[in-house]
Amino acid sequence: MDLKIKIIMISTIWLLVSACLGNARTAYQKEWNPEISSVVKKTGVQTRVPVRSASTFTLCSPEPGWVVGKGHPRYPIREFLTGVGISAESAFAAKQAATSDLAKSIKVDIKSRMQDFLSTEGAYVENAIETQVHTVLEGVERKDGHHDKCRNQYYSFVVMNRGVLVSQYQNRNNEIESRLRKNMDQGEKAEKTGNVIRAFSNYLEGYEASLDWEPQISTFQMLSKSKAAPASYEELNRNVFIMKLNALAQNVRLEIAEGNRQEINSSNIPEQPFVARAVLAANNKSVPAQSVPVDFQYEVGEGTLQADGTTDAKGTARARVKKVKTYDPEVHSVSVRLNIASIRSQINNEHFEQFQDILKSKRAVFSYSIKKIEGFATESSAWKSGLRVLVQKLIQNIDPDKKPVLGVLRFTDLRNSEITPFNSILVEDFKNLLARADNLVVKEVSMDSEDKTPLMEIAQKNQLDMYVVGSYRMENKGLQIMVKLLDAETDTYLGSGDALIQRQAIRPADLALLDTPSPEQTEIPTAPQKDEFRQDLDQLVTAQPEKQPFLLKVWAHQDSFQIGEKIVFFAKADQDSYLTLLSIGASGDVTVIFPNAYHKDNFIRAGVTYRVPAPDDEFDFEIQGPPGLERIKAIATPTAEWPIQLNLDKGFHVIESDEEGNQDIGVLAEKFSKNSKQVWAEDHQEIFIFPKSQVFTRGTRKIPITEKPEKPIDIIGTFGNEQYR
Repeated sequence: MDLKIKIIMISTIWLLVSACLGNARTAYQKEWNPEISSVVKKTGVQTRVPVRSASTFTLCSPEPGWVVGKGHPRYPIREFLTGVGISAESAFAAKQAATSDLAKSIKVDIKSRMQDFLSTEGAYVENAIETQVHTVLEGVERKDGHHDKCRNQYYSFVVMNRGVLVSQYQNRNNEIESRLRKNMDQGEKAEKTGNVIRAFSNYLEGYEASLDWEPQISTFQMLSKSKAAPASYEELNRNVFIMKLNALAQNVRLEIAEGNRQEINSSNIPEQPFVARAVLAANNKSVPAQSVPVDFQYEVGEGTLQADGTTDAKGTARARVKKVKTYDPEVHSVSVRLNIASIRSQINNEHFEQFQDILKSKRAVFSYSIKKIEGFATESSAWKSGLRVLVQKLIQNIDPDKKPVLGVLRFTDLRNSEITPFNSILVEDFKNLLARADNLVVKEVSMDSEDKTPLMEIAQKNQLDMYVVGSYRMENKGLQIMVKLLDAETDTYLGSGDALIQRQAIRPADLALLDTPSPEQTEIPTAPQKDEFRQDLDQLVTAQPEKQPFLLKVWAHQDSFQIGEKIVFFAKADQDSYLTLLSIGASGDVTVIFPNAYHKDNFIRAGVTYRVPAPDDEFDFEIQGPPGLERIKAIATPTAEWPIQLNLDKGFHVIESDEEGNQDIGVLAEKFSKNSKQVWAEDHQEIFIFPKSQVFTRGTRKIPITEKPEKPIDIIGTFGNEQYR
């Protein structure tokens, strides 16, 4: 009995001690034995969790089923997307981990459904998938959490409602499908009407939308647990749009319509324009391709072209040779190509680059041959044909319904600003050619070489409606002639032209007059300020460097306007340079339209087309008049220095025919001349200004070709100074 009592007492004491110790450890449950630990694996994350030694062991609270991957009773996976996250930091961090884990599983699921798409589109689709995942995760909600105090771990349970997301994606798929259908229909409609730019724009927009549609469909399939694609997928997927775009690019063609294989004499220029036609050809049919940007360029030979920048409603675009700069090659060729840079800027879609190489190969080539002149003829046909083309250009802007009276006043030798006997030769030849033109009357005008009267007053005194005046300069290659037609009442420009007639086209007797100035030559008395201004201005407009250092082009969006219409100018160089644009109105006044107060920096990048005014500028150019010929002169230099000071306080610098203006134009004409040491490039274009609501067809007057014409009967008066012939 004593022994039994002892055992009971010892047991009692042990229980009391254990209880005391147990209570003592409850207060210090966070004291772990650092030498003992276990590894717990939850939702793919391994965490080393310290555990108690045998002497300090306490039971951990039971874990919810969703923590160990058994799912959540309130959120079955057939109705919800779920994610579980763990963090030792906080419940918020656990939610972020759960959301991240869910995003990874969604991304993997989407990518597994579109491997073929990824192999061809790569980074673009990766970005689209990221967008889809981000969109889906906007519906994530935290629905449950657990804090394991025993292991000091936070668990978070997040869900998304499948049904809600499926409904949202179904609506989005319907919206994209509707947009794709619209792009396809409008693209096909544009093709049928020959609107290439619009067709490209719609197909490219559809192609871009189809790239977004693919991950959208895959996300919908993942959410709805369906493998079915929309019924319209087969006819609106990206491959269909690629086929449309490739076929469109292949079907654009450039053809020769008119003007090919002309034959000209030395010193002449092709009379007929080069007419190209752009078409869309498919299924044995073709339609005119309208509003397509094109670019005419010399491929063999060298010259200046005046060309349309886009095709018209009939799909045609024209280019005229304004000047042939060399007659050395026996055959010159001019190509027309699609202006890819302009097309790209209008479409403004990065995916266009995939198809532009096909378009770069499209071209048509025109040619004209040069008939060489051997020796000298008594009556040089090359001389006559050269002047005839010059006169034809001069009168192209005269209203065909009128029969004006014209007079030819004089031609000045620019070498010393003199009137020489050769003036009479030019005057007589121009009068003869003008008299043969349709519906014109040429009047003999008696001119005193020392007369100081302004030319307009002389024209009015002789009751002329229009008058011709010009200048010339003998150079190594030949005779450079500049001529203009002016309205006698308003003294505004109606036409102008210039030509270089090579030495071999000039009669020996005439060459003698040109190369050996006659003692009878008379120095022009001090010319009226306006006439002197215009003479220097004409030199500046037609001047070209001896060798063009780089290509420069300038043009307006049309070649004729009515007063009141708005005009836009364009310029492009193939070398970084500093650009100056001069607008010479019909009155002869000059406006520097670029640089200006709004764009003082006139630096331009190579290959970039610049627009004046630019689309975002706060000004525009409205045609004010007077009607007549307006000329645009572009000059580009490798440095920013400019020979005259520009005053941009009023927006644009204006040069008028006053004392200061005469000096400025003289400086510019000297600085930018063929013999100048200045490095510069140039281009110039002409546009015609019609009176408001008074448009007529230009270029209808013709000068017939006759080998030995009789003296024209439609001349008022008699020939003068014929002894020089």
